[in-house]
Amino acid sequence: MASSLSPPSLPEATAVVLLRRYSTDPQLEEAAEKLTNCARTFKQYLAAITVNMLGFVFGTTLGWPAIAQPQLQSNETDVNPLLMDGEAYIISNNDMSWLSAVLCAACVVGTFVFGWLADRLGRKKAGLVGAVPYVVSWLCILFADHIAWLYVGRVLAGLAGGSSLVVCPLYVGETSEDSLRGLLGSLFSIMLTAGILFTFVVGAFSSFRVLAIVCLTLPCAFFVAFLWLPDTPVYLLSRGEVPLAVRSLTWLRGGRADLVDDELAKLVANMKDGHDEGSGGASSTPSAMDNLRQLVATKASRRALFIVMTLFTAQQFNGINAILSYTVEIFAESGSSLEPVVATIIVGFLQLVGVCIASVAVDRAGRRVLLVVSYVSMCVCLAILGGCFYMKKALGQDITSIGWLPVVCLSLYSVTYAVGAGPVPFILVSELFSSSVRSLATSMSISLCSILAFIVMKFYPDVCAGIGVHGSMWLFSGFSCAGALFAWFVVVETKGKPLAVIQHELEGRKPAPRTGPFAGSARTFNPAPGDIYYQPATEARDREEMSEASV
Repeated sequence: MASSLSPPSLPEATAVVLLRRYSTDPQLEEAAEKLTNCARTFKQYLAAITVNMLGFVFGTTLGWPAIAQPQLQSNETDVNPLLMDGEAYIISNNDMSWLSAVLCAACVVGTFVFGWLADRLGRKKAGLVGAVPYVVSWLCILFADHIAWLYVGRVLAGLAGGSSLVVCPLYVGETSEDSLRGLLGSLFSIMLTAGILFTFVVGAFSSFRVLAIVCLTLPCAFFVAFLWLPDTPVYLLSRGEVPLAVRSLTWLRGGRADLVDDELAKLVANMKDGHDEGSGGASSTPSAMDNLRQLVATKASRRALFIVMTLFTAQQFNGINAILSYTVEIFAESGSSLEPVVATIIVGFLQLVGVCIASVAVDRAGRRVLLVVSYVSMCVCLAILGGCFYMKKALGQDITSIGWLPVVCLSLYSVTYAVGAGPVPFILVSELFSSSVRSLATSMSISLCSILAFIVMKFYPDVCAGIGVHGSMWLFSGFSCAGALFAWFVVVETKGKPLAVIQHELEGRKPAPRTGPFAGSARTFNPAPGDIYYQPATEARDREEMSEASV
């Protein structure tokens, strides 16, 4: 009977200790090292994927207008859910532009609301609260029989979108190691793009209300999954919850106590330095005005804010949201031989492929290289696409023989956007700022992004009416060219660099000549006198005690 019982399993950390203690075989030592790395990184991946489910949900709301427009403009009552006097109510193009744009307008409010909630309640609770308006918004769309309910649903989706745009980068940036920060930070764009593609595919093969039911289940699934994750160590430390911070960091690092001690010391040092620089050493909980003063108090924060805001401006003015919202209509007018819905799915799939490529390349090629390649490629694709529209609309030429060209251009445009211009600004917004101002800077940057997205999506039909579709594509191409120049000459490379190094570079300080066993390494940096950088807890404490004694 006893022999049938399986032996109790050892915790991963215990197994690693036993392998190292009782083995002299190099292969077993290598196995122990691999087990250690897996245990350390697995839970970081799990946490990043779970929180970015909120980005997936936001992606479904972004993809909804493109797939819903043909249904809402149908005169068949079994296709169009809106009724008036027993007949299908066909919404106008102006109404459709408002349904697309009002989400971005609500996002502006949502980013500040959830930025405030993230600072007051924590990153975890803010994310859980954000799932609620998503559920209500899809309920409004599901039972809508009048356009007013669609507007209510889109406004609620925009408010909830603020939680996705704020909480996801914050949570991943504050729970990931430096070596994984780029890869895990790009998961937001992967999940966002996957959510858009999900809506395209499900909407193409289902009715209006079935799509709403399917999308309704997604925020519910996120809420249940996210309940089991801890809050970020950075937030817990900022609230003085040191035991909970240690527990959270221990879980995220797979039980590696040696990593926890060192990393906790770095977090405390970075938070202390950032707080002292912005508040003059005040120890009370900072107000919103205190955070704003900290944000503009240092050259590093001001320059970081300028970089991310300019990148988000270039991101929106290359036309991505307008093109995604009107993808079906653009393909219908481009003269492509493919069915518009099929072509839309192809574009969404290729965009997802591009984001996956970016997630691998971002920590190898670097952020700045990806941005330059992305913007230059988009510039070329949009210029050619504008030429196709000019030949068909302005010159009246038959372009059926090159009907494949608009599909190729839009596909490459989507892929190259997803490689750099899409994910990199969201990565940088979680890398460039100190923990004391990160939440406010994220809210401000993404609010600007939402305002510009609203402007582009609302007035895109008007711009097309004024200068033609070809003119709007050439305009987007010009902004892409400007984005490439800005990325090359202004953006700071953050690949593999800890926060202290990034802050030094934003301040304009030059690294001192490296000495010692790590001389010549790209990841080492000699900080200026008085800075705390990469010190174990005992050394940091000794240094602080020595400085106090000298005073």
